[in-house]
Formats: sequence, structure tokens, C-alpha cells
Amino acid sequence: MVFNVSIFILGLLSIIGTYFFQRAFNLKSITILLTITAVAAMGVGIFTEKSGPMHMFTSFFVFLFGGLSAIFSCRLMKHPFSIIGILLGLMSLLALILYIGNFYFGLGVGGMERMIVYQIMIFFEQCELKSPRPVHNFFNFRGIEFYEGISRWFGSPPVA
Repeated sequence: MVFNVSIFILGLLSIIGTYFFQRAFNLKSITILLTITAVAAMGVGIFTEKSGPMHMFTSFFVFLFGGLSAIFSCRLMKHPFSIIGILLGLMSLLALILYIGNFYFGLGVGGMERMIVYQIMIFFEQCELKSPRPVHNFFNFRGIEFYEGISRWFGSPPVA
């Protein structure tokens, strides 16, 4: 239950992050890959392992498009991190192929799923740490308008 809710929230927050990503970088191909990954992650949260084919279908899309988004995101990174991103995406896709072929190498089903997901997670952590744009510029789309929009949602910050 906790995993299902958390993976659904992960997908939901990823959709929100993808929206901001598109506004900042305007890279539609990567945005499409990230959106499919996020929606599929929400599907994994909705359709548990007991759902059978729907869970396998949605988790396959998370694994496939997560690896592809790591590969295609190399345009955002500087060398050598772009190469690392491509390698992590390829490693994830290779682990997916081995998983589909039932080659678990003693790790079991869950262990092989982790071998797929860990590469994707490491890549996105790398993107966070090595982003070519500073975080304060990433969210500063229209300067004060962004701040005013947040203030309307959450109220004005306390005055010191």
C-alpha cells in the first residue's frame, strides 16, 4: 500500500516537474519521454502486482521510457556527464532485455527490477547535481510573476 501510493505520487510530481522542464528547456522529444514515464509510474501505483497484465504493461513503460529519457537527455549535460547518462540509459535497457528474457543472474525478479531502475535513478540524480542551468534561473521563467503565483497559492511569506 505504501509503495503504491508513493509511486503514484512520484508519477504525479514527475508530471509537474516535466511541465517546468518543458518551460525551461523547450525540448519536446525529452518532454514526451518523461511524460510517458511519469504517467506509466502513476499506472504502476494504480495497478498493483495483483492486477497482472496491466501492472506488467505500465512497469514496462516506466522501465523502457525511463532508460530512453536518460539516453536522449544527453543534450542537456556537458561532457563527460553526457556519456555517463548514455551509458546509464543503455545499462538500464540492457537490464530490461535480460529481465524480459528471464535472465536474473541469481538476483531474482525484484533484484533485476532494481538493476533497471537504479541506473535511471542515478542518472536523474546526476542531472540534478550537474544541471547546466542554476536552480534559481530554472524556476525564474517570468521573474516576479512566478513568485506572485506561488504567493497566491501559499500566501505571502512573513515579513522579518
